[in-house]
Amino acid sequence: PTLECGNPSIVNKLRLVIGATLREQMRWASEHLYLLLILTPLIFGISYASVSRLASDAPAWQPSPGLALVIFATLILSLIVLSLTRTTVEVYHLRKPESFLDSLPVSISTQLHVALLKRIVRTTFVAIVILTIRALAGFGKGIDLLSVLALLVLVLVISVTEILSAISWIHWGHVRNGFAAVSAIIALVNTSIVAAVLLILVFKPTLVPGSLGRGLFLYIVIWIPTLYVLTRLLHKRWRSTDIEYAKRLQTGGGMSFFRMRFLRRRFSSSIAMQVARDLQLTLRGFSSAVYVALFLFASLLLFMITALSTSWLSTINKSPGWFATTWHLPVMATKVVCVLATASCSILVAVLVAYQLPYYWLERVAGTTGKQMWEAKLWYTRLISIAAPVIAWLVAVLSGTVPLYYALPLLLECFWLWWIVSTLIGALAFEIPDRPELAIILMLSFGAMVGLFVASFWPMGIVLFALNGIRGLSLRGHSRASFCLITEGD
Repeated sequence: PTLECGNPSIVNKLRLVIGATLREQMRWASEHLYLLLILTPLIFGISYASVSRLASDAPAWQPSPGLALVIFATLILSLIVLSLTRTTVEVYHLRKPESFLDSLPVSISTQLHVALLKRIVRTTFVAIVILTIRALAGFGKGIDLLSVLALLVLVLVISVTEILSAISWIHWGHVRNGFAAVSAIIALVNTSIVAAVLLILVFKPTLVPGSLGRGLFLYIVIWIPTLYVLTRLLHKRWRSTDIEYAKRLQTGGGMSFFRMRFLRRRFSSSIAMQVARDLQLTLRGFSSAVYVALFLFASLLLFMITALSTSWLSTINKSPGWFATTWHLPVMATKVVCVLATASCSILVAVLVAYQLPYYWLERVAGTTGKQMWEAKLWYTRLISIAAPVIAWLVAVLSGTVPLYYALPLLLECFWLWWIVSTLIGALAFEIPDRPELAIILMLSFGAMVGLFVASFWPMGIVLFALNGIRGLSLRGHSRASFCLITEGD
């Protein structure tokens, strides 16, 4: 029999599907020139200034091999779990134009290859970010062959594992198949460890012995084809029975309202009902991003507790004065954790907006305006992240590394940073409603980096609001929400 890869019709179909996808992306880019030509350069400029300042002030990081392995494996695991919902959409074409492929003479394996190519492209951007962080943090001079090779292998192994995890996740939810859960867990654990070692080779190659590095690449030569074959077999076997469940999963969750009296006292009835509904969906875990946000929040607090309870950060032994204390390492660490914890919770608004796109016709029927939708998402962002400044401040004060005379000013600074970060991220809720992964990057880059910049130069935050820097984002947010309400993100 003829192999599928040698069949010209299969190759042509794959080329046509990829070409249609590229045209769709180009059409989307032509409709978001403001984002690409104005916001993106501004965000990268602020991000570079903030990260450079933090990298120059932070002490040199000298982790043990075990600690580096745990940290990098945790980051990789979080990345894969965070992408579960988006990968599911790509594999099963949920609410996507590619759903017509199921009624066309396009094989299941061709659709799988298209989804895999999309994953590879998206993960490649992660690799570019890793190279940028490596350069800014001073872990290496230039780009060497070992780092490039390690990142290429990293992109492949993460992309295939994301597809396998999404397929196993849907199948487990559909039939509670133990094999699906076990295969996904084994793949996640193996990939997390392998990817962690690859990241160590990128950042700290001296921590990996030469024999271990050679053995790792030999293992990867076996592991990636094994992942691919397993993914292809399971996708072919389970897709026809799981696709309807995947569609129901995207439309589940209900539209009931989580009644809260203080919301009705603070907001109008329409905004209060939207915020209550969004909070209820979050408590129900409407997306895998909810669990990732909680995990990142807990990881940041654990890192903060470890840093403040050890000698890694110096403590304040004398009274340097209020103005100088604000830039002391324990205080700066508290503010940085506050910013990152706020951002890790706030980015859920991007996933929530994308999740609710098919239901916006209900908002139109109910008479909801775009301004009300925007304000509801803004306050939702603030409410789900309000615990970040309180918990970060409590950890800092109870650790004893922050003097008591600075406890109240630090609390005010943490709340100020929370307000800035959550407001900026919430204001961008409808900027890219149909691309949650791009929206998360935009929100993290803009909100978190502005927050880190203000944490280092706190008077700039006052200037930002004094010059009505948020007013322009608010007006644009109103118009974007109104446009999204009418078009449902199309």
